[in-house]
Amino acid sequence: MTTRVPIAAVALLCIVVVSTAVAESRDSAPSIPVEVQTLKREGYGATSKGGEGGRVIWVTNLNDSGPGSLRAALAVKEPRKVKFKVGGTIKLDKRILVESGRVTIDGLSAVPHGGTTVQGGLAFSGCEDVIVRHIRSRGGYDTMGIYNSHRVLIDHVSTAWALDENIDVWDSRDVTLAWCIMAEGAVEGHEKGPHSMGSLQAGGSARVTTHHCLFTGNLDRNPIIAGPTVKPKYPLDDYRFDVVNNVIYNYWNSSKFTGYARINFVGNFFRPGPDSSLGKPEINIIPKHQRWEDVRMDPQVFCEGNLGPRRPSDDLDELSLVMIYGTENRQSKYGAYGAEAEQYIARKPFGGPEDAVIKPQPAEQAYRQVLDQVGAWPRDEVDRRLIHEVREKKGKIGRVGPRWRQIYEEFQRKRREKNGRHGQE
Repeated sequence: MTTRVPIAAVALLCIVVVSTAVAESRDSAPSIPVEVQTLKREGYGATSKGGEGGRVIWVTNLNDSGPGSLRAALAVKEPRKVKFKVGGTIKLDKRILVESGRVTIDGLSAVPHGGTTVQGGLAFSGCEDVIVRHIRSRGGYDTMGIYNSHRVLIDHVSTAWALDENIDVWDSRDVTLAWCIMAEGAVEGHEKGPHSMGSLQAGGSARVTTHHCLFTGNLDRNPIIAGPTVKPKYPLDDYRFDVVNNVIYNYWNSSKFTGYARINFVGNFFRPGPDSSLGKPEINIIPKHQRWEDVRMDPQVFCEGNLGPRRPSDDLDELSLVMIYGTENRQSKYGAYGAEAEQYIARKPFGGPEDAVIKPQPAEQAYRQVLDQVGAWPRDEVDRRLIHEVREKKGKIGRVGPRWRQIYEEFQRKRREKNGRHGQE
């Protein structure tokens, strides 16, 4: 006897099967906080178009080069959105240098595959309109390089282990670094000896925003901003930098400012770690005492709401964290008060809402939010370790800790021996 199943029942069964499969697929994908999924356009790089209006190019393998590779997708010279059908680590033979802008790298598309890590360095040179989101970039000379580029938005990117800087912004304008990790710059491997640097913003760069980033385990440059000391490329009013609501952990030298730069340094949280020196200041202003025409090419910094060992609460003097290097000898420090300080300390913030100034949070609130949301998602083992170490006050500068001093002394010894041999030749 033939049993007839009603069509409605078959349709219902199909719906249940498909719904279950979709639910299982969603359950198997890593959980991503809603707050980190949406791109928040803030800061000087907020106007970046990225690859808006361009075609989608899919990365289908983890090869260094060739069809379907990330390198091939980024080499296309037209507006494009780069997305991923694979996840894992792309091990590069040499860094990827992107020389054509109008590009968006959408790392969130790799979430079902566990995310994407680029090993060997990713750089943009001579590009306009760049957006990079939710990518892990580790190793290489500059782990993330932004050179002579304009309208660049780097959001939720995790960098670590660079030989030079984790993120280098050089000769670029209208840049935002948001919710990024800059971690454990390499102590060994740089031609100048022990290095381990967070972020350099220099070479004529202007209008750069750094907000809600985590600097952890870097020896120095957390960050360093070096404005021009000679004839500037842009109008002087463009040399504005906002450093807002960042977390700086386990540093040896922390934040430094020099050259002609107008800096809003607001709501940042300094947390010393096992390798930090409590005898060193958190905010270092380094005048060069040079002039261009009738302008002194030195920095001015507006400080508000920053917390650290010298200023653990908001009822203390804002300038308790600041040290200004002396006129005759940059190693002799005058401290934060008196006529010397007044030349370099601004009493009100630079710019207004039309200048893309970030509205800050209280530093302690920002500290918690940064640790909850910073970096590329889904978080991998490295980023989970870094966040855990910040919370528990663990970790090492450049993954070697106090041994960096021994490495430095050995480097100096070898350099003296080399110079001595050259002198005998």
